[in-house]
Amino acid sequence: MIQFAQIELEMDLVERDHTGTFLEANWQKVAEKGVFGLYVPELYGGGGHDMVTTVHALEALGYGCPDNGLTLAINGQMWAVQEPILQFGTEEQKQKYLPGLLNGSIKGAHGMTEP
Repeated sequence: MIQFAQIELEMDLVERDHTGTFLEANWQKVAEKGVFGLYVPELYGGGGHDMVTTVHALEALGYGCPDNGLTLAINGQMWAVQEPILQFGTEEQKQKYLPGLLNGSIKGAHGMTEP
């Protein structure tokens, strides 16, 4: 995973910081590598890996990828969007949303309200 991040992900951080842009190509490369689905059951298109394997892979990605915004977005998608769908979503919601979240075509967002 470290080599993937160092070789495959574009690291023009200074330029993107100045322009305020998000590099869609990196998001898609991460999705194609299967990162979003590491811990997701195979039934829903994931890799079905255990949590320790998933955390090791994410740690390695962090070592290889200096783009902290990308690693934050990846983790936000996995733990604040996908995990609640897996834990609390209906079967219909899982079938509807997880494939797109795992292949990178859907970017999720976590939202909440207070009374």
